[in-house]
Formats: sequence, C-alpha cells, structure tokens
Amino acid sequence: MDITRWITKNQIDHVIINRKWRSSLQDVRAYRGADIASDHTLVIATVSLKLRRSRGKQACQQRVDSGKLKNPATERAFAMEVKNRFQALGDQQEMTLDDFNRVLQESGEKILGFQRKKKEQWIREETWKKIEERKSVKQRINSTRSERLKEQHRQRYAKLNKEVLPNTRLSAPTPRKNPRMAELTPFTNTPDL
Repeated sequence: MDITRWITKNQIDHVIINRKWRSSLQDVRAYRGADIASDHTLVIATVSLKLRRSRGKQACQQRVDSGKLKNPATERAFAMEVKNRFQALGDQQEMTLDDFNRVLQESGEKILGFQRKKKEQWIREETWKKIEERKSVKQRINSTRSERLKEQHRQRYAKLNKEVLPNTRLSAPTPRKNPRMAELTPFTNTPDL
C-alpha cells in the first residue's frame, strides 16, 4: 500500500456549546461541499430545545394601506363608505371614540386593504449566475482526485470569488437613513478629549 496516496485534511471547525445546553446537542456534521469561499467547512448542529409556552397571543395589528387614497376613485369610495356607516350610526345620539375608530378601521379594511411589505432583491441576477458558477467549480474541486486539476479548479474558484464579492456589495440595497440618527451626528463626530 502506497502511503503517499493518502490525503490528510485537518479538522479546523468545531461547535462550542455551554455546559448547560450540552444535553440539548443532538448531532453535529461537517459539510465539505458548501460554497463559503473559505478553507473552513460548514458545520451544522442539531439542537433540541423545549421552549416555554407564551403567555398570551397578541394579534399583529395590520396597517391599512392609506397610500391608495391618492387615487381619486378610491378616495371617493372610501368617503362614501365612511359616510354610509356614520349615517347608520347617526340614529344614536352619542357616539364614542371607540365607535368612531371602529368605523374608520372597518371602512379602511374593506375599501383600502392592508399594507404589504415589499421584499427587495438584494442580489442581482448576474450575481446569482456567478455564484452558481463558483458553486459548480467548488463541487469540481471536491470531486476531483488529481492534485493538478484541483489546483487549476482552485485558481478558477479564486478568480470567480474575486468577481462575486464586489458584485454582491454593489447589488446590496443602500441602507435607509434614519432621521433620528441625523440629529445625533454632531455628537458622534466630536474629537476625542
């Protein structure tokens, strides 16, 4: 048996867990094929936890999409709905603030609907293509036995990685500026004393 054919790999990735949670750790596995652009491997741990039951379930309050009121037709329909509901309640001499708010909320739900969060694409399509290409090169590195071919694939992988990282940074959305942070800017730019 030729010992020079044996390839050794160092184990450099570990999972560290607190002694308190040690019994919750079920399984740990290292996945060599994960494309993370590093000499480290992806380590996945299965942890079993029992969580306490929550005290009470609070309903998430959805907001009415008031932006639709910019459309004149929707605005007229909303005004008509509110007017009709107030006329139905007009027989009562006293209207409480709760009744007023309920009429507006129900009319808004019926006519305007709820706001929906818009998910932003933070990586462009061409960047995804480069990531897929880099991933296929990583799989070739792991499946090839020849050191000469592995070195060629590693060079190709390094080149693709240098192309992917700047594209990812460029396609990331710009952070929204918090108006409250602008007020604090003069305090954060003070010289050290």
